[in-house]
Amino acid sequence: MGLSHEEDQWVSISVEAAMGLSMLGALFIVAVYTAFKDLRCYAARLVVYMETLDFLNGVSYMLPEGESWCVAQAVLSSYFSMASILMTSVIAYSLFVATLRHTPNVEKKEALFVTISLLLPLPGALLPLMTNSYGKMHGWCWVKVSERDFWVPTIWRLTTFYVPLWTIILLNTYVYARIIRVAKEQSNFTLSQSTTYETVVKKLVWYPLVLAASYLPLTVVRGMEFVKPDSDLFPLLIVAGVAMGLGGFGNALVYGLTPSVKYKLLGCLYPTRRLSYRYSKQSNELR
Repeated sequence: MGLSHEEDQWVSISVEAAMGLSMLGALFIVAVYTAFKDLRCYAARLVVYMETLDFLNGVSYMLPEGESWCVAQAVLSSYFSMASILMTSVIAYSLFVATLRHTPNVEKKEALFVTISLLLPLPGALLPLMTNSYGKMHGWCWVKVSERDFWVPTIWRLTTFYVPLWTIILLNTYVYARIIRVAKEQSNFTLSQSTTYETVVKKLVWYPLVLAASYLPLTVVRGMEFVKPDSDLFPLLIVAGVAMGLGGFGNALVYGLTPSVKYKLLGCLYPTRRLSYRYSKQSNELR
């Protein structure tokens, strides 16, 4: 049965609106990074890279309609979304080696990390072109599955996106769980002695949750399409499209809106007011 033309348009509009919000969030993070030189540390640069990829992913959903544009949207969205997802694993790994393995100068591998994140998604974005598997399906363009052409596109979906996606989500969750557990167990762990310990733990919990929440509804949709490719999933597609589209906005809030950034922004809004010592200390500890 599939979606009607009107339902398809509503899904497209919902995704574009959510992507637009994510693009604004990305621009905000890049603007803050550009405005405040003392915030330009290694961790902040990783967030800017990720937000730039989220912005470009959003741009891909704003392309005009048409068969050629549809293929371009599918290739670009596949590439930029997976590159952004890989960047979350770079952030997780950097935190892991810095806090648990106490590896010095992890930022020296920045160029390597960025290169890997940009190169690895490229084959997955291009390979479905070999079998003409990209097309419009349920609101936006990606790997199109139908009852007549089922297995090859399904394999592309799994191998180029969903298996890597959930592997990264599980690995990120494991890494942050390790960091949190060690922070709780070791009394000499720096953050456990600070007043911001609970804040840090809560923030780390959100890192993998944002990525999982962004793609869980869409994963459910793809699973239902696996059972019946032409099924009518309009309400769930709206939820899945919005959740996916807001992924970049969630990244901006969780990764980019750090206490250091908040402290700087409050200083701009209230330049004559002295901020509390506690908030200043929290900003320095969590940047």
